[in-house]
Amino acid sequence: MKKLVILISMLLSLGIFAETSVKINSTGGTSVKTDGVKMRVDKNGAKIETKNTKVEINEQRAIIETKNSKAKIKKRKQVKKEINAKLMEAITDDNLNLVVKCSKEGLSISGDNNTVKIVGFCKELSVTGSNNKVTLLERNNEVVVNGDNNRLKLKKGSKSIISAGDNNNICYKSKKKPRISNNGDNNSIKRK
Repeated sequence: MKKLVILISMLLSLGIFAETSVKINSTGGTSVKTDGVKMRVDKNGAKIETKNTKVEINEQRAIIETKNSKAKIKKRKQVKKEINAKLMEAITDDNLNLVVKCSKEGLSISGDNNTVKIVGFCKELSVTGSNNKVTLLERNNEVVVNGDNNRLKLKKGSKSIISAGDNNNICYKSKKKPRISNNGDNNSIKRK
């Protein structure tokens, strides 16, 4: 927030805004009004409004609204959760909802009915459990699925995908097609 106040002060000192009013309240909050632009910064966040755009940022969320659209940015808690993801080598429990960071060697998921989002590079992802929903956000070297009825989304692709289990759905995004080995029954391995 201090950076935004400094930026506003610099713009004012350069005379970029024509008629400008600046108010600073007793708690340190700052309001600036000028030719069609309103800005407010205080302990609760920041708000900037123009004729066609409104930006509001606080501890919980960021909202950007334009005349024709509205976009909500991820809740800050979710972003912090991803940044502070627990470093793990194995998930053996069932029915978990986790954001994890892969260890240097990889991650093994042997539990069932888990929803797992993996951040960071994962050398090898091994899924031997069943009915898991796994999202891998970074590119990795190898994905091995020996369990059944799993859904995997590989957001940046993989060098190698091996599916020896049955009824697995694996989607990957990459320009280069990975090496694919599909030894199980009823598996779907597709580029999306």
